[in-house]
Amino acid sequence: MNPQEESKATINWAAYQKKIWIKWSILAFIVIFILLFKAIVNIFLLLLVSALLAIYFYGFAGLVQRYLRLSATGSLIVSVIFNLMLLAGFFWFAGTRLESQIAQLSYTLPSTIEKAKAQINQSTTGRKALDYLNSSGSAEKSSVLIKRFFS
Repeated sequence: MNPQEESKATINWAAYQKKIWIKWSILAFIVIFILLFKAIVNIFLLLLVSALLAIYFYGFAGLVQRYLRLSATGSLIVSVIFNLMLLAGFFWFAGTRLESQIAQLSYTLPSTIEKAKAQINQSTTGRKALDYLNSSGSAEKSSVLIKRFFS
């Protein structure tokens, strides 16, 4: 190779390396942009929720201030405390009902599973699926998981 061809090959290799660096830089920029976008979206949603809560509490405090003739700060405190107590009361009442429904479900779930197995066992495809589950041991694992979940 003559010196002119060697310098041309070196220039081509340098241009190739430059293109590779540009492509990887663009790819890195896109990945960083996507990660930042995900974080910014989460922050934006958090700000939106906090703004909506602030508007709600401020509006409710305006009602409290109008009817109870309290100061702005006092009515905001009453607004927040009242809404937190309302939320706690809802979960207390709903929790007892949910607890009774879960107890009833844990009582009826084994018989429901047996009925479903009997129904599935009536078809040949269902029998094959049940045999596969019973032979692999995953039926016991899934029943333990279901019992833990509902307990």
